[in-house]
Amino acid sequence: MTRPAGWICAQLGSREHYAIPRVLHSDGRLEHLLTDFWATPRWMWSLAPGRRLAAVRERWHPALSDARVHGLGLTRLVFDASNRQRGWEKTIGRNDWFQRRHLAWLKANKETISAGPPGIFFAYSYAACELLRFFKGIGWRTVLGQIDPGPREEMIVAEEAARFPESRGGWTRAPGDYWSLWREELSLADKIVVNSEWSMECLRLDGVSREKMIVVPLAFESTRGDRANRESPSRFTTDRPLRVLFLGQVNLRKGAHHLLEAAGRLVDLPIEFNFVGPVEISRPGTVPRNVKWHGPVSREETARYYASTDVFALPTLSDGFALTQLEALSRGVPVMVTRNCGRVVEDGRNGWVLPSPSADDITGVLQRLAASPTEVAACAARAQVPDSFSLESLRGAMDQIERSFE
Repeated sequence: MTRPAGWICAQLGSREHYAIPRVLHSDGRLEHLLTDFWATPRWMWSLAPGRRLAAVRERWHPALSDARVHGLGLTRLVFDASNRQRGWEKTIGRNDWFQRRHLAWLKANKETISAGPPGIFFAYSYAACELLRFFKGIGWRTVLGQIDPGPREEMIVAEEAARFPESRGGWTRAPGDYWSLWREELSLADKIVVNSEWSMECLRLDGVSREKMIVVPLAFESTRGDRANRESPSRFTTDRPLRVLFLGQVNLRKGAHHLLEAAGRLVDLPIEFNFVGPVEISRPGTVPRNVKWHGPVSREETARYYASTDVFALPTLSDGFALTQLEALSRGVPVMVTRNCGRVVEDGRNGWVLPSPSADDITGVLQRLAASPTEVAACAARAQVPDSFSLESLRGAMDQIERSFE
């Protein structure tokens, strides 16, 4: 008896908390998940404490505990430990290594994979070319998950780096081969999943067919326990300032330099800025006294930062979606964001949409909020994850993709 057509997903890392394979597995459609490291509870270090090992513990999800997962185990840790490459060379080398390892497994199991009706293969961009070629060769349908707005985003950041060279940090353009392989991924994909209208528009400007793309927003699960019982002061003071959180990569693309400049302008107002994440911009010699640096933290540790925050700041120049918007809203934190990412925030309802990521626009909004705690409290009361970003919505989108191949 031949098996029904199903899906095989390839995923390097724990992007979206494995949402797509989880949805497919819950419906019995996931044949295999191909990933790099899968830290099942039997792994000794998955139970160990410590910040570095917390990241390892996150490379697993209980919803996939009985799924067929092909991980690369210790070889991923060995690869990381022995890899002396840096920057783009390291990224490209890792993506190539991931594909070569799984391609060997796929070729060894080609007869079994090809035994039933052709299925659907899904993989994320930049680590998918060889895998897509394999599945096209055995007659499967192929779907590429495009994780960002592509070359257009690079152009935006390059222009920003030219304007603010002191804040570019170690940012450099991707080599030409990186984009050449990406173009090949696009040609091998029957469908391209993008996470926002912003990504779709950027890709369309780079010549990607509108008919080939489908917008599938990221999904996020929130629980009642996510929301903190934070107090809303009647006014913000030096002892209880307006607390602004930036969480993620502190880099040029995320607009961290603009937020830092705004902090310097607002140093005499009762506002506190907390930067949480790896610092990738060139940090100024003199940091405003209202700024605190916390460095990188695990996903588990982010809860305490959200719990003590009034406003989540995301002045991004460009993002494929920016999942942190949903994380913040699930914690009851309103979001200040630009239009250059997923459309989650409704201006004045659950946050504030900046006309641009500039320090001028950030300063204007935060000046008003520092004088209006009632506005902050009202937006916080309406801060929640909309149903359109649920796992059920994601399941509907995957159904739509599947029907498009019938």
